[in-house]
Amino acid sequence: GGVRDFTLEAAGVSVTVGLAWRDKGTGSDLWDSSIVLAHYFARRGAEEWKGKRVVELGSGVGALGLFVAKLGSEKCYLTDMPSCCDLLRENSVRNGLGDGA
Repeated sequence: GGVRDFTLEAAGVSVTVGLAWRDKGTGSDLWDSSIVLAHYFARRGAEEWKGKRVVELGSGVGALGLFVAKLGSEKCYLTDMPSCCDLLRENSVRNGLGDGA
């Protein structure tokens, strides 16, 4: 148990999230697919995200959605089960993106 940190970095963009190692179900961990998609999205370039509105369903700790927000999306909406939202908000604030999760 306990919260541990993970930093996701690609193309000069960095997001650090706390992970609760499934203390609150699968939404409190980071899935490998988030890392793979973040690198894919970074390769597409920041211009791909300018002016876009993004919705991430089942955001968990928020790593991917927060990463896309830092790439420059106009708005990024992150969703998950209520039990995951406190950690999701903390991770958003931690990365300078507010607490509107």
